[in-house]
Amino acid sequence: MPRFAAMNDTGKQLDAGDLCATVTPGEPVATAWVWTGGQPVEVSMEQQPRAAHGRVSLHVRSSPPNSRVPTASMSVTIAWESPVAWPGSEDLFLVMESRTSGQVERFRVRVQGSPLQKGASAASAAPEGSWLWAIWRLLSRGLMLLLVVVLCQRCC
Repeated sequence: MPRFAAMNDTGKQLDAGDLCATVTPGEPVATAWVWTGGQPVEVSMEQQPRAAHGRVSLHVRSSPPNSRVPTASMSVTIAWESPVAWPGSEDLFLVMESRTSGQVERFRVRVQGSPLQKGASAASAAPEGSWLWAIWRLLSRGLMLLLVVVLCQRCC
């Protein structure tokens, strides 16, 4: 019985648990590829980003555009709908399952809250819960409080 194999957008074959795609506010769409061996493969998101961070949808294409012949591969396009920027990232799980072979694999999809700098990797961004995230939250709240105080002094 053929087993499916997943690849990222560079063509690297993925193992279970590997990062298959990263989406950012600037690049909210990414594609993974699956060699299916001609067998049906189901794809689903195990969870969604936190409510304030938008929603991730999947678009599966099992044959090339305008093709009338089924192929042994498919593309999985991951789209971050209504992306919301924030200084952190969140890893979600994409599940692929072949009921024919019984194979089930989970791959990570990274929702990166801020656009990646050139030369930076998604792993180097500050995840929520880190000290950089705490500093960001304190500064943003402090600046908001300062703005309110200044505006109140002008009015009164």
